[in-house]
This record gives sequence, structure tokens and C-alpha cells, in this order.
Amino acid sequence: MKNFFLILWLALAAVSASADSLLPEQANDLFAPHQIRVGDLVTVVIENDVRTVQQVQVQNQSNSGISNPLTNIVGAITGITPDHEDQSARNETANTRSQFSETVTATVTEVERGNLTLRAVTSMKLDGKKREVSLTGKVRRRDVGADNRVSSTLLADAVINVDGVHKSPVQPGIVSRVLRFLF
Repeated sequence: MKNFFLILWLALAAVSASADSLLPEQANDLFAPHQIRVGDLVTVVIENDVRTVQQVQVQNQSNSGISNPLTNIVGAITGITPDHEDQSARNETANTRSQFSETVTATVTEVERGNLTLRAVTSMKLDGKKREVSLTGKVRRRDVGADNRVSSTLLADAVINVDGVHKSPVQPGIVSRVLRFLF
């Protein structure tokens, strides 16, 4: 029985030594990154947190007075003068915060020493409004995954523009409305 297992083991060893590989001899490395050229597409996952603070300081000062003989006599008797001085100051602050995660397809515009220059323009809905998003930046080839995806946090010289106007949630006060009406 011992000899049977020894012969079986030697036979299996001989067969496995002479067996060919399942892959052809010139097979490409399956884990090596494929070549990316100018014009190829790369998916960029934009994760951004935009916070803006707007501060407005409104100051108003007004002086008024009446001077005639009657008011001078009443003022001398009662000590009350019709002169009036009014000052007001108010600070308004509006905080806005927009968080978004968006996937855009960028075009490779340049390949230089293993670094890719990317550019993308797309439309997205942010804060209930349609916005145009543009992205430019550079990324190392090795940071692009096998699925051709890269996070925007890995982009160097990244510029992400979100086009659109944010409306301030703070409503102007009565003094601001009057000043806007007059000027």
C-alpha cells in the first residue's frame, strides 16, 4: 500500500511538471494598468463640500429738526425740542452649505511622464437648481483604478467650478429695502 501511494505521487509529479500553462506564453499581465492615451475617457468621482458665508453690515444715521419762533418758545418753556437724531446698525449673516457627490466622465487632454491631464464639463442638479460643473486637473496614472475611476481628491491642480447663483436665505430689513428703493 505504501508503494502504491509512492508510485501515484511520482506519477502526479511527472504529469504536473510536463503540463502547460493555461495562459499563452506571451500573455499580458492581467493586473498591469492598460495604456491611457489622449482622448481616452476617465470617470472622476467628485466629492465636494462647499460652504459660503456672506456678511452684510447696514448702518443708518438721520438727523432732523425744526427751527421757527414758535418751536423756540415751546422749547424754552418745556425743555422739549423738536430735534431728532436716529442711528441704527445691523449685521446680517447668511451661511450656505452644499454637499454633493457626482460622477463625471473626463477626457484625457494630455499625457506627460505618466501623469494625465483631465477636463470635463457636465450639468447636474444642486440645491434644486440645474448647475454646470467644469473640472480640470492632473492625476497620476497609477491613481486611476482598473475600472478607469479616480476620486477628485487625488487630482493635483484641481479646479472645480460650479456655475450658478446662490440666493441668500436672509431677507433684507426695512432699512435695506428703503435704501435699495432710493438708490
